[in-house]
Amino acid sequence: MKTTTEKLEWTETKDQMPEVGQKVVVFLWMDEAVYQAWWNGEHYVLAAANEEGKLSIYEVLPVAISHWQEIPEMPNVASAVNNKKWEYAQTGTVH
Repeated sequence: MKTTTEKLEWTETKDQMPEVGQKVVVFLWMDEAVYQAWWNGEHYVLAAANEEGKLSIYEVLPVAISHWQEIPEMPNVASAVNNKKWEYAQTGTVH
């Protein structure tokens, strides 16, 4: 899995498919839009919301996806170690 500090790169679907179950971001040919999806070994499964926020799940054939890339891991913003440091931090007020 790529880290958040690495530049993400698009992979052409014709060159390589993601691993089964891998969560990816895909570029859909017909909509010219980007969606979150995962590959189930036969179809890309993607979720899309309409203007009212109603969510629909679609199974999309691989030929409809031109490019994909891995979804980056979320960075750790809090941990027990980081929280421990803040317990001893001095606080003050700026006037």
